[in-house]
Amino acid sequence: MREALKHKIIISILAQTPSTEISRLLGDHQTSGNENTQIIRAMPTIGTEIHESATPIAEPSSKATEAMELASWIFNLVGKVFHVSDSYFDTVTGMSAFCNALTTVAIQAVAQKAVAEGVPVHHAIAISSQCIRGTVSMILEGTPPEQLKQSLSAPGSITGQAISRLEERGLLELVDSELTRAISMAKKAKNRT
Repeated sequence: MREALKHKIIISILAQTPSTEISRLLGDHQTSGNENTQIIRAMPTIGTEIHESATPIAEPSSKATEAMELASWIFNLVGKVFHVSDSYFDTVTGMSAFCNALTTVAIQAVAQKAVAEGVPVHHAIAISSQCIRGTVSMILEGTPPEQLKQSLSAPGSITGQAISRLEERGLLELVDSELTRAISMAKKAKNRT
């Protein structure tokens, strides 16, 4: 296997396996630049199914220009690529996993309550999903989350009151705690090597 992979491009989507570990397993010590195996780390998200992935690609420590171009081209076909430092690749992986979990659980909870109030399930899921999509789209277009939060918090507004109650009931602490756990899990393998 080592011989077959020598001088090849490897694009790894193994969440907890650093490039250095793959290189070590291949017996590749990166001694002569482009003659060695080029290893790129990428982590596409579930959005790849609908061409909406947020794929971080770790900037390689060695010269792997051809591999980086190939990985960028591949993952741009299924969403948006973010070139990130290898030093925080695991943090971004944990963050991405947590965002998927948070969104899924939030939409499920909102839809379940709406259904209990008589809204058909297809409307409950579609409307709550579209609300989240609209808010996220505004942030992606450049509206800072803090500004959006402030504009939604007009005195007496339903949204403003909901924001206040979520904060008062400890949502920020819960998010911080669970995000810390997700990031820690993503970094787990790196700390073992």
